Amino acid sequence: MGAVLPRRKKPLLVMEYMEFKALSDLLYKSSVELEADTTLNILRDVSRGLNFLHSTKPPIVHRDLKSANVLVDSRFRAKLSDFGVTYKKRVAGTPFWMAPEVLRGEVEPTTASDVFSLGIVLYEMYARQEPYQGADGKEVIREICDPSMNRRPGVPRSMPTVVAALMHDCLAENPEGRPSMDEIHRRIERLSAKDLEIGRSLPNTGKNDEQRLQELLAKFPRRIAHALHG
Repeated sequence: MGAVLPRRKKPLLVMEYMEFKALSDLLYKSSVELEADTTLNILRDVSRGLNFLHSTKPPIVHRDLKSANVLVDSRFRAKLSDFGVTYKKRVAGTPFWMAPEVLRGEVEPTTASDVFSLGIVLYEMYARQEPYQGADGKEVIREICDPSMNRRPGVPRSMPTVVAALMHDCLAENPEGRPSMDEIHRRIERLSAKDLEIGRSLPNTGKNDEQRLQELLAKFPRRIAHALHG
């Protein structure tokens, strides 16, 4: 008789417990109020994680960054997840979070398309809902892909101007016009919780609406300025 070999045990995968599961659950399905310092910690964790991936040689592209793929623990610390599509040699992702050049099939996902997806995550964090909610999906994708329409999510009223400016830069039509993750990481690291406090986005300076609008137009693109002005 031949020897009976012992069965090979399946490897045991041990993962850290994440109290709040996905960031999307925390944003969409809970009534937890996110304070400015909590929001800043989450933003910093996401930017650090993505910057680390992009700084490897060769860079690692996430390909499907969205709030559903950011996990949050009991201390409100965030970690990127779901790298299952990262190593597949095909275009992957979730359409409303995908950059226009990827949606058009011009290129496979790149670090610049990850940056675009981050811009959508910034929208999610302040709107606390998915982008383009209630709109016709095919129509939205067509308008995202069409440079003459350049459809993007609006600026949530609770979003501070510094975050609105960052979101605008991330969602640029031209991939080369988007900031690198290293630049984004440095911009977020310079922020303080006070920068993210609701109400600091449009401080009350005693100026009339027209003066405030002109000041915003001097600092931000027209679409962002009008959205912030309300």
